[in-house]
Amino acid sequence: MQRRRGILAPGALFPLPFWILLSGIFVNRFGSFVGVFLLVYLTAQGYSPAQAGIAAGAYGLGSMAAALLGGTLADRRGRRWTIVVAMFSSAAATLALSQARALPALVGLATLAGLCAALYRPAASALLTELVPREQRLPAFAWYRFALNVGFTAGPLLAGFFASHSFFLIFLTDALSSVVFGVLALVALPAGSGGAAQEQPPTAAGFVEALHHDPRFLLFLLGSLAVAIVYFQHQSTLVLQVHSLGLSNAAYGALLSLNGLVVIVLELPLSQVTRKCPLLPLIAIGWLLTALGFGLVAFASNLVSLALTVVLWSVGEILHHPASAAYVADLAPAHLRGRYQGAWDVTWNLAQTVGPPLGTLAFSWDAPRFWWLCGLLTSVAVLPLVLGKAPDQTPAQAECPRAETPALRRSGPAPYPARKESGPPGRRSRALLNYLALLPRGTDVDLRIIQQVIRCSYPQARHLAEALERQGYVLRVAGSRRRYCLHPSYRPAAVRLRRQ
Repeated sequence: MQRRRGILAPGALFPLPFWILLSGIFVNRFGSFVGVFLLVYLTAQGYSPAQAGIAAGAYGLGSMAAALLGGTLADRRGRRWTIVVAMFSSAAATLALSQARALPALVGLATLAGLCAALYRPAASALLTELVPREQRLPAFAWYRFALNVGFTAGPLLAGFFASHSFFLIFLTDALSSVVFGVLALVALPAGSGGAAQEQPPTAAGFVEALHHDPRFLLFLLGSLAVAIVYFQHQSTLVLQVHSLGLSNAAYGALLSLNGLVVIVLELPLSQVTRKCPLLPLIAIGWLLTALGFGLVAFASNLVSLALTVVLWSVGEILHHPASAAYVADLAPAHLRGRYQGAWDVTWNLAQTVGPPLGTLAFSWDAPRFWWLCGLLTSVAVLPLVLGKAPDQTPAQAECPRAETPALRRSGPAPYPARKESGPPGRRSRALLNYLALLPRGTDVDLRIIQQVIRCSYPQARHLAEALERQGYVLRVAGSRRRYCLHPSYRPAAVRLRRQ
């Protein structure tokens, strides 16, 4: 009998480039000292708390801008190219920041350092999506978060030791960790899709058009923003609640450590258990657990009851965050994966910026009702998931879930799934045939017009159009005379069906 493979058998789950990518992410996250200790460093250099806060805020602003810029570069220039440029640029900006003395230079270089340090994330997420089969995306993103969390948990311990001897060691180690990741990406990672690999170069207009025709993603971003605003209350108003109960800062630190411990210990086993579950129900359960955890803070009266609420929203985080990343990957067209991941990152960065000040303001107004409001807001955020629906999986995708991905291919065209020999059955197919029969030969019809005529989703229209190729129709890219066969993961802006 074949032994069942466990979650700690790396080669049994994912290809080698995946583990190389995770190793680079871990090293970089372990050495990301500057963002954590920048405020401490500047106050030790004699700057006022207000001046140090401006520079630290500039670093966070750069990180927020990196989400969209990194996604754009990943789609236009390629995944590996973006990671390499981001890491070497981050090393240079970090070392330059260590030598800055004037406040304007500090603010400018802090913005640049924050931008470069976070620029790789959308590219890494997009590359991870292309390195693993669709059914393994949930555990893959759990491993991705595991590398980030372990690196971020262990790194500050070493950074504190360095800070007690020389602050320059913090900047130097941060820069070296970026260089190590950049070298790993340059010599060991595949290029991934994007850039020259694209059939159709992505443009800003194409991204906006894709969002316009993808209300599911827009609704999901809206819900994610609400959940993230509540989630980041653990960095601000939770400490106020701890103090209101007469507990010390040490108790607050213990609660944060409990969150990290629960996530590190449970995320990989839970992702393996839930890897075959539908993504949207998994996200909804995670968001509801987050709502329950923060809502029950209003009834917590001691450290133990607060710890139970932390366990609740920590398990919610474990359930919804990897599933959300996998859901975004499923929604994104192949040529826009970087920007879809970047747009999702922006919602969390924005929540981290506006959530704490909004939370402290509401907490000062009415503390008990504030936690009820947090629970209500997160519960209402589930509604966009109900209004939206999961990405359609075409029959071709179901038959060929492990088609070789562009990221792992060295050369040659992307493989296309096998097609069924019969034409498309059903009411929608007959309605489509009746509509096309009214058109003169040589007429081009955009697939979105087909959507409106037969009232179906875009992937359903695409599947029907592919099947109609055997009945006197061919698929053509708009503005081109060459024949084009649609890949399930590719959603061009204007593909038309031409009757010969």
